[in-house]
Amino acid sequence: MYRIFTVLSFAPTGCVAWLYLFAIAATVRLGHYPVPSLNDPKDLDLDVMHAGVGGLAGASLYGVPVWLAVLTVAIRKGIPWRRNALIYAIGWSLLLLQLIVDPGRTFAWYAD
Repeated sequence: MYRIFTVLSFAPTGCVAWLYLFAIAATVRLGHYPVPSLNDPKDLDLDVMHAGVGGLAGASLYGVPVWLAVLTVAIRKGIPWRRNALIYAIGWSLLLLQLIVDPGRTFAWYAD
C-alpha cells in the first residue's frame, strides 16, 4: 500500500516532466520547438511518450480519491505520510501552474 501511495504522490510531477520530455523529443524530431495547431503530437511516431503524458494526467486526476483514501489509511496505521503529502502538493502546484501559465504553449500543443 505504501508503494501505491508513493507512486500516486509522484504522478502530477511525472506528468509535467513527461510532457516536457515529449516536447524535447518532438523538438529533436521536428528540428524546432513544436507549435500548437501546426505540429500534431500524434503524428510524430512517439506513441509511447504521447500515451505516457495522457496516462500520467489521468492518474493524476482520477487518482485523487484513491490518494486521499490511502492517505487516510496511512495516517490511521502510523505509516509516514508527510513526505508523500509534500511531494503530492508540490506536484499538483507544478501541474496547475503548467495548465494556467503554459510556458511555451506546451500543454496547448499536446492538447491540440
